[in-house]
Amino acid sequence: MVTAWRTLREGFKHPSYELYRSSKLMKDYIPEGSIVSTVNIATAMIYENRRAYYYPLAIDDADFVILPYGNIDSKNPYYPVWVNYDVNENEKMNQMLNNRLKERGYNLSNPKLFPGNFAVFKREMSHAD
Repeated sequence: MVTAWRTLREGFKHPSYELYRSSKLMKDYIPEGSIVSTVNIATAMIYENRRAYYYPLAIDDADFVILPYGNIDSKNPYYPVWVNYDVNENEKMNQMLNNRLKERGYNLSNPKLFPGNFAVFKREMSHAD
């Protein structure tokens, strides 16, 4: 009950509104019928009329990838997806997947950013290539 009152009181400033807004914007950006590889929280935000897979599944065939982002301005952007590994293993996993995404034609240097720290990467070459 306290959470409901807090949400009503804070309105647009409440964190759940940011996810709602992000969901609407991502649905507008990612066309219906697209294949999307994404993290768990974003799956519910975009699944309607799109095929959603849990990242990194389907990155070879997906049209878009949605990831939370950490340091997006660094030479090697960091996407904090791996929570069960130590820092060094996270970095290795992040670098390996960045390389694989680049090889598969995703534009990692120019993601579309959304509220809630989500980065959407569009695949520049089609999965039929």
